[in-house]
Amino acid sequence: MKRKSNYIEQMTKLEKAMQYELRQRKAEEERLLKRYDLDKIDLEAEYAKIERKESYLSANKRRIVKEIVEARKFNDQVSDILAFDIEMHTANGATEQVKGPDA
Repeated sequence: MKRKSNYIEQMTKLEKAMQYELRQRKAEEERLLKRYDLDKIDLEAEYAKIERKESYLSANKRRIVKEIVEARKFNDQVSDILAFDIEMHTANGATEQVKGPDA
């Protein structure tokens, strides 16, 4: 039982670390948006224009837009996986409490 408890503690630490990392990435995204004056445009629409070679942004701003949109997609995937993991972890803990520690 001690081994399982240790595993759960490690998973909880990892989940919290990943949540912290996602918050840090979001803060960095906000910083970049303000720095390059991109906080007033629809990045996904601009990304589509960049892909179609119809964007009028500078090369540097196009690069930043692409990086931010691709990072958002990645962060969304990580968030979904993390949410699923937490949900499964919580559900597993709930079923163990119902069964009891001796089951």
